[in-house]
Amino acid sequence: IPDDDRWIVLVSAGFAWTYLTARPGVLIGAVDAYLLAPLQAGFDALIGRRRKLRADDFLIGEKLGEGSFGIVYSGFVIPKNAGGAEVREAYGRKKSSRRSPPPATDGRRFEEKVILKRVKIGVERAVECGDFEEWFNYRMSRAAPETCAEFLGTFVPDKTDTR
Repeated sequence: IPDDDRWIVLVSAGFAWTYLTARPGVLIGAVDAYLLAPLQAGFDALIGRRRKLRADDFLIGEKLGEGSFGIVYSGFVIPKNAGGAEVREAYGRKKSSRRSPPPATDGRRFEEKVILKRVKIGVERAVECGDFEEWFNYRMSRAAPETCAEFLGTFVPDKTDTR
């Protein structure tokens, strides 16, 4: 390669490297999307971290806010063997505050607080935004797990609920 062409190749390679590695990171984004995300999904499935969630796994609390694409609620994870139906019925009769989870049927308290977001299905592009939010939460759990809350996953409710 002649000297003039060699300089053009080196400068072009330098610009390409700068573009690929500059923030927000085209290269690292591609590595994350095509390599790390499938690896994490497989690993989580193997160790049982990404379990199949259902609406019955959660007790929906107070409405915290609402936006164009969804409604945000506080909630609690119902422990296994805690009698979810009985707990839901008791919670419906006596309103608790956000800071005070309802007692379980065996006298224990619900310790694991969660934030639940319900996507507004009838709104244009809301489901698409929900899908993006799910992807972004998994991405943040890989990129900065120590700075954000644990993302449990998503679920589709079995039946239409008033909340």
